[in-house]
Parts: sequence; structure tokens; C-alpha cells
Amino acid sequence: MTKPELLEFAATARALAAGAEAEIEATTLQQRVLNYYTIHGTSNVGCDVNDVAAGLCIDLAKVRSAVDFLEGEGELYSTIDEDHHKSTE
Repeated sequence: MTKPELLEFAATARALAAGAEAEIEATTLQQRVLNYYTIHGTSNVGCDVNDVAAGLCIDLAKVRSAVDFLEGEGELYSTIDEDHHKSTE
């Protein structure tokens, strides 16, 4: 496991140990991705998913999965193409 993966695992374990519901609405990874879009995606174009992966040092496939989830939840929307998204916040 990479260090970011270990940190995400530890955060999830702490949340479960603290009595959080077994089904966590947004994983740490999803929250990090959403935060990145909220902070860096302020232009009309938003952020490119490749830039998000590079900026967070996370595997592109994992970022795409988080983006798909967040888009389905209405937290992100696509802008100029399928690789660019913006936060709804």
C-alpha cells in the first residue's frame, strides 16, 4: 500500500471505531477529490481529472472512480468534456 492509501485506510478505521455508521457516505478519497475541485476548479472549465490525480498523488483510476461517484451524487458536474469537472458548491 502507498502512504496515501494507508492514511485513507486509517481514517476509515478510526471513523468506524468511533461508532460511525458502517456505510460511510463519502470516503476520505472522495472527500479529498471534492475538496480539490472546490479549491482549484474555480474557472468555468473546472479541473481536468488528470490534474486532480497528479495534484493529490493518487492513481488516476481511483480519482476517476471518486469523480464518477461524486458526479452521481450531484457534487460534481462535467464542463467542457468528460475529463473536466467542477464542484456544485
